[in-house]
Amino acid sequence: MWWRKFFSSGNRGIIDGIKLILCLLVGIPQVFGQRTVDVVLEPLSRPNICGDRDVAITIGLNTPLYVSDSLLLFEFAIAYDPSKLQFVAPLFAGTLAENAEYSGSGRVDSATVRVYAFNVTHPFRGQGPLCGLLFRYRGQCPDTTSVTIAQSPEKNIEAKIEFGTVRAASVQSLELPVSNRSLTAQFPNDTIQILRRQETAIPIVVTVPPEIALSKLTATITADSGVSLRRVTLIRPDTLQLDTIEITEQSWKVQIASLSRLPAQAIELSCIVEPHANSTVGRVWIALEHPPCACVASAVGDSTLIVVEQSSGVSVNQEQLLMWRLDPVSLAWELCGPTESVTALMQWDQLGRLIVNHVWCPSEPIRLSAESRWSAVVLFLQNGTMLRTVLVR
Repeated sequence: MWWRKFFSSGNRGIIDGIKLILCLLVGIPQVFGQRTVDVVLEPLSRPNICGDRDVAITIGLNTPLYVSDSLLLFEFAIAYDPSKLQFVAPLFAGTLAENAEYSGSGRVDSATVRVYAFNVTHPFRGQGPLCGLLFRYRGQCPDTTSVTIAQSPEKNIEAKIEFGTVRAASVQSLELPVSNRSLTAQFPNDTIQILRRQETAIPIVVTVPPEIALSKLTATITADSGVSLRRVTLIRPDTLQLDTIEITEQSWKVQIASLSRLPAQAIELSCIVEPHANSTVGRVWIALEHPPCACVASAVGDSTLIVVEQSSGVSVNQEQLLMWRLDPVSLAWELCGPTESVTALMQWDQLGRLIVNHVWCPSEPIRLSAESRWSAVVLFLQNGTMLRTVLVR
């Protein structure tokens, strides 16, 4: 027979080629019959409540599409929680429907949106998502929500595929604040001198950074056995309110609240302390609670050493209570503490030029421009003291 002569005549290369073709033919998927494919919804990112809140959801299949699948049209009704997600737009770029002859989206109701695409002549084919949807996260705190298909997907009746199970997309938001957005509390000095048997007001400055979602903050002021806490008050209440949550002899837990979002500012507190009998030193701390869902990177507290003096005179050195603070919004230096003790001020820039020479009224706030990264300042106090400071930002 001819085929015996053919296989025995040394045509090994042709034989190997025929074997390869047969193997490829066997490996071709059975696309000529109806087959079932699963629909997969998948998020491409996690929304950040402190920054980018957008999240793209892709709609794809668990298998590539072939021309023989004859899929000319698809439509999906997508359900989501409108209290947590806001639909923005359909996504077709980079998907199998990118060059579709017709594509679009429309709302079914407040919690459902439909997305579709179809061609008249050439079926969809290839591997990758069919299309996508862009949502924006609306929640104020990190949370988890889901996006799924509300009803059976639609397709053209000639398509050789059936839609099977649906895998919903789980959207998990997170809180990633910018590293420099920190609440800070600071005493004017590391050491403060006070008189025995006398109450003394010690100022504390709490700095609120810009671009945070915060309407209240909680602080705890604590003293050791050397001193007792008598009161905690706001120096300039303005639109703020201070509420006392818990009081003991050695600690005050307070909450500072605003009717609206707290603007970037310095909040000045005053804690009244009194030394215990026969004590010579003590320490006072302030701790800030890290507020949740406020996009605050950290809450940093502070402490100061209280040194008890025996002699009479002023209860505390005025210069120890004065502190310069850089306003994060206006980028101006502001003097905090008993500014009424300041009578005059002089400021030089980094080239040694005198740029401020001013006599201050007791009620006038003391603010200096921070245009220069370095400047020298001299404060003249009522008691004749001169305080020299170098301001660096």
